[in-house]
Amino acid sequence: MYIRKIAYFGAVAHIKDKGTITFDNDYIISVPREIILGNINLTIDGGKHRIILDGGDSSRIFQMEGANYSYPSVFIKNLTLRRGKADSGGGIYYNVFSSCRLEVHNCMFYKNSARYGGGIYVSTNSKIYNCVFIDNSASDSGGGAYSFGGSIFANCSFSNNYANQNAGGIITYESKLINCLVYGNHTTYNVTDIYDRYNSSYSYTASGNDISSKGDGNILLTTNPFMGTSLYDSLAPKAGSLLINAGKADTTGLFLPAYDFFGNPRIAGNRTDIGAYEYFNHKIESTTDSKGKILPERASLFTGENKKFSIIPNKGCRIDSLWIDGIYADSTLSYTFSNVQSNHIIKAKFAPDTFTIVSIVKGKGSITPNDTIVTYMDQVLIKITPEKGYKASMAKFGSVDILPQITGEDNYFEYLLKNVFSNDTIKVNFEPEVFNISTETKGTGLVTPVSKDITYFDTVKFTITPGTGHHILSAKYNETDVLKDLAKNDNNYTFMLNKILESGTLNIDFVPDTFSLSSAFTGMGTVSSNKQIYYGENLIFEITPQYDYTLKSVTCNGVDILVSLHLTGINIHIRLK
Repeated sequence: MYIRKIAYFGAVAHIKDKGTITFDNDYIISVPREIILGNINLTIDGGKHRIILDGGDSSRIFQMEGANYSYPSVFIKNLTLRRGKADSGGGIYYNVFSSCRLEVHNCMFYKNSARYGGGIYVSTNSKIYNCVFIDNSASDSGGGAYSFGGSIFANCSFSNNYANQNAGGIITYESKLINCLVYGNHTTYNVTDIYDRYNSSYSYTASGNDISSKGDGNILLTTNPFMGTSLYDSLAPKAGSLLINAGKADTTGLFLPAYDFFGNPRIAGNRTDIGAYEYFNHKIESTTDSKGKILPERASLFTGENKKFSIIPNKGCRIDSLWIDGIYADSTLSYTFSNVQSNHIIKAKFAPDTFTIVSIVKGKGSITPNDTIVTYMDQVLIKITPEKGYKASMAKFGSVDILPQITGEDNYFEYLLKNVFSNDTIKVNFEPEVFNISTETKGTGLVTPVSKDITYFDTVKFTITPGTGHHILSAKYNETDVLKDLAKNDNNYTFMLNKILESGTLNIDFVPDTFSLSSAFTGMGTVSSNKQIYYGENLIFEITPQYDYTLKSVTCNGVDILVSLHLTGINIHIRLK
């Protein structure tokens, strides 16, 4: 059984008119605050699942309220309401101002508590069918139920409920009890089972109190009529019980559910039995583990009847073995008991299915474990390892892309394999990882190529050409000095890269060449001092002959330049005569 604490009242609040809430499995649902019903037409049906709504001894389960003149109908079916707690009606409280029509079918009220009506407090427009009230308590009256003004209880069973004052079982006011069993309840004071406050009628009802004057067919019980083997069938009648075929013969107008609390046909013999259970003289019980189920869980049969049981593994599981009354039987998906003459036990064991996960690799890399066998319960860590210079370019589990989900370091990745329900494959494609090498330059010069995509297995050559009158000041690859790694050619340099495992940038800084300009002269006069200049700069030397001297010649590196002293890019030697 799944144990879930969910905002069940939120689902109820958002359902539309004439809606139905059903369940896909067995659940225990925590109810931290009461669920308000009664303003829309609604059905809540546990069906064949074991659905328990648990108030945790702190909250009522359901309250019917709302003055809606459309008179909405609320049906509550096949639920267990337990440990609800309130001032009135720990399991269900029908507000006296509510106008909804309430019907409760085949529900168990267990260990609920209140001041009035430990299990349920209802009034006009309420009908309670085939319900079981057990171990509920009231600090005042009505340990199992408090019925006020026009409510009907039909084929319900009350036992082992407690009230401090009156009616450990049920207290009534202008209400009807038909085909009900009220026996074995307790009080500190006064009447133990049933107490009528005013003008109620009881018919075909069995009790430990004498209610013969309240209507037809009532039975005074002096001995325990119950089978009493487990909680959910503890109030079923045992062989020879006065409850068998003692209900009202004509059930016209009662609109009894087709099945009793146990899931058996409501009328098994000539007429209905008293209480929530029909009597059958043979019982078949089932037991399983958590990996599957048997449906029905149990069955009651008469001698000579047949009954088929379905054995249903959970998803990802299979039938391991089947046992009938402790004897091994073939592990099939169903088993039929024929011509039943006694009680039986059917037991199924289930085991997880095993599935093979095949690894398929393309390219240079590996998957470990290579091929593996798993169950749906297993979690297997798959390690995906590319070879050096490779990466996983595609990864799929079956048809599902898992590449975004793999995590890890640069040299390997991991994927957690879980919830496997069939044979499948893990496919991984490895391909060389591509890195981009870009270049950045400062100054006048050229680097080719400007950008290049390469793999670990490629070699790339960069040609570095300084501009005229320029040279390389620095060369760095990803902040690492590589100036010494440049190979000098006639008018350029080359730089080689290979076995790259990441993208990078080649930074080249070009700067102008520098020149020293010196002057010399003969005779009398002056020439401006020596200077250093960068390539491309202009420089003017001021030449001043002394009085009575003339400029006879000006040469630069042996070339006569008397006409102009504005030169660029060469060393100048000036001689004055």
